[in-house]
Amino acid sequence: MSFHSLFSLHTKTELKHLYEFSTIFSFAFSLIIIFEPIFLYQQGFPLWFIGVYYGLHYLLYILLLPFGGKFAARFGLDRSLVVSLPFFVLYILTLAAIPQVRMLVWVGILFLTLHKIFYWPAFHAMMAEFGDGKNRGTELSWMSFIRYGVGVLGPFIGGAIAEMFGFPVLFIFASVLVLASAVPLLRTPDEYRRSSFSYREPWKVITAPRYRNITLTMLGWGENLIDMVYWPLFLFLVLGGTEKLGIYFSIALAVMTGVGFFIGDFTERYSRQRIVRAYLPFMILGYLFRPLALGHARVVLTDTLSRVAFAGVMIPMMYELYGVSKRGGSLMFGVSLEILIAIAKAITAFMLALLFFLVAPYPAFIVAFILAAALSLLYAKI
Repeated sequence: MSFHSLFSLHTKTELKHLYEFSTIFSFAFSLIIIFEPIFLYQQGFPLWFIGVYYGLHYLLYILLLPFGGKFAARFGLDRSLVVSLPFFVLYILTLAAIPQVRMLVWVGILFLTLHKIFYWPAFHAMMAEFGDGKNRGTELSWMSFIRYGVGVLGPFIGGAIAEMFGFPVLFIFASVLVLASAVPLLRTPDEYRRSSFSYREPWKVITAPRYRNITLTMLGWGENLIDMVYWPLFLFLVLGGTEKLGIYFSIALAVMTGVGFFIGDFTERYSRQRIVRAYLPFMILGYLFRPLALGHARVVLTDTLSRVAFAGVMIPMMYELYGVSKRGGSLMFGVSLEILIAIAKAITAFMLALLFFLVAPYPAFIVAFILAAALSLLYAKI
């Protein structure tokens, strides 16, 4: 590995500001993300309802995503990211108010969706548009370090705050950090060239024969919903308490962040498809081992294996996708990718809702993790 290459990037100003923004936002995000489904469960919402909750969110997300693309095309990528932040704060504050008014859970779905339609298309477009094609692997390594590395202490700190002061205090603290993350984006003019954007165009990209393999690959993202929602729920039910859970996730994220630098370097030297297929069996094994993670040491080992494999699959995959995106229109392609991810997650969420409605929790978790392992196989199509 060339350590010189890791610190000799000639990053464009727009990408530097995206790094600065992501440093603050990712830490705020890491404070609450693994506790979000646990919070819903603690408010008395059953496991099957949590699947419905995320299914409805992603269904609405699919329908509204092109409007987020339209906004970014007209007003710029930086502005789109900034506009996304108040909606995320409103989402966090809505969650904090659910213990008093349970019906606000439906309002939360709307605010989360509005945040994402402004955030993700702009984020993908900036990574593709302003990235250096010759050093994309290293840039992705740094972004992985920023998004996950600065969040290493997030689950631990978030768990400690939730344990000592309750989830509402945690949500308010995260909201302040989210608003602070806008500062780097407001420092310079947005250099993204404005363009027209059709609501129908992303759907044409998705159905184009030349992107068939990409479409199949992105449908594998249903496994990510299981990892982000039902894996923390499983650990919470097995281990109990949020503080220990935060410690375990922090350890796994630290290992993943370190390995991510090596993977980013490999993506510039070797075949991205081969790297994905080399790490994919470990991702599958990580899911198949999860029902057996009934003790503290097993949790750490299983989650660490899964997250290292995740980095090994995702960094080279995004390298390929951002390369295609820059050639085919970064914003349009970013919206198309997000629509595919949302379709995969909506289908998976509704399947899990039915599963947990019909089957007892522990057998249902086993089926969910087997489903995640099967969905992971689609990543080999990249």
